[in-house]
Amino acid sequence: TAGTTLAFVADGPRLNEFLKQMNEEVLSHYDVMTVGEMPGSTPEDAIKCTGLKSNELNMVFQFEHVLLSPNPDVRLDKWNDEPVKLPELKVALNKWQKALDGKGWNSLYWNNHDQPRAVSRFSNDDPKYRVRAAKMLGTTLHMMQGTPYVYEGEELGMTNAHHTKLNQYEDL
Repeated sequence: TAGTTLAFVADGPRLNEFLKQMNEEVLSHYDVMTVGEMPGSTPEDAIKCTGLKSNELNMVFQFEHVLLSPNPDVRLDKWNDEPVKLPELKVALNKWQKALDGKGWNSLYWNNHDQPRAVSRFSNDDPKYRVRAAKMLGTTLHMMQGTPYVYEGEELGMTNAHHTKLNQYEDL
């Protein structure tokens, strides 16, 4: 699983050395913006990689908020009908906002190709609440410090599919 492989492929003792070298020898020669996926990282790790004087990356994707309320069945991971608890979500988001303020830069996102839809995961996707929930999540995301990423369909308040049979999906 991803958790067991991370020890072998992520956050090695020479990570910052290699990122600096990659920036110096390649990235600094182009007008580019860089972002690193950093599962299991701390704000301190992110500051080392994205600090104004680090010459490594411009920003990080951290995963703390999307790992809240995991499914007890590890095979299902983040696919859980159990709602994320608002106090836990606020603590996770606030932790990164305060820690990186003026020291590093965060990527702001609710979902991506590996995550359930934000409205279904962090709010209420019942049709009578979906639009209001999507607007609330969008407002929250865009009012924080960092660079917001909007995953395709998120701008429409897209939800998880709730079909129970394969033939219910419209597929070409």
